[in-house]
Amino acid sequence: MQTPVLEIEDLKTYFRVSNGTNKALDGISLTIREGETLGIVGRSGSGKSVLARSIMGLVRDPGYIAGGHIRFRGQELVGIDEQKLNALRGKDIALIVSSPRSRLNPLLTVGTQLENVVLSREGISRKAAHDRAVQLLTSVSIADPKRVASLLPQELSGGMCQRVVIAMALSHSPRLLLADEPTAGLDVTVQRQVLELMLKLVRDTGSALLLMTRDLGIVAHYCERVAVLMDGHIVEEQPVRNFFKHPQHPHSAYLLQVAFASHGESEVG
Repeated sequence: MQTPVLEIEDLKTYFRVSNGTNKALDGISLTIREGETLGIVGRSGSGKSVLARSIMGLVRDPGYIAGGHIRFRGQELVGIDEQKLNALRGKDIALIVSSPRSRLNPLLTVGTQLENVVLSREGISRKAAHDRAVQLLTSVSIADPKRVASLLPQELSGGMCQRVVIAMALSHSPRLLLADEPTAGLDVTVQRQVLELMLKLVRDTGSALLLMTRDLGIVAHYCERVAVLMDGHIVEEQPVRNFFKHPQHPHSAYLLQVAFASHGESEVG
């Protein structure tokens, strides 16, 4: 059996609100192993993004982790020293979000930003970092990477920006890749290319991918297991094939019904 990359046990992430406490995550337990892709599905507000931020240690006041455990390759992350967590972020654990432009500095070229990411973890020269940046752009199937490296983010399409962000995330071959709606707003062709890039990392390095999405079609094609998140709770977890044939929870059945209706289908094939 593969080694667990991420173990989440009874995780509770709460937010202080004016009339009390919002229990955004209330007792989440999950395990993902090397070489595995786990899909987290749920409607907007179900807690997917909070889960990603909790794993990355990016929950800020008025939010807080009220209890539970997050273990990365056996190392407890809840309550870990910020310096030690910073050493893991970006290198061993990477996050891809649905708004790539928000992760890119509009005043710096794409190449410079990639170089800075490389230099933050590797003791190499600026010239070597530039060469590495061009290699990274090539690895995410960007045509004419040297030219693209000289461009500002606003000169790129949304799909190109997402590829750049993925290149940044993959720059240090992370053992755990968190993808929070990574293809939102992209056309179908670019969606497929972006997802294939992330799966290639999993195949090539034996890392793990936690893919958070509302799109059950993506889960069907790219995930091995699926967990359904509803109001801060995991209400079902199954292998993908079993989930689509025999959903166990009413909310899962509802999500499937909506997905099939949007594609003009009435039942699982």
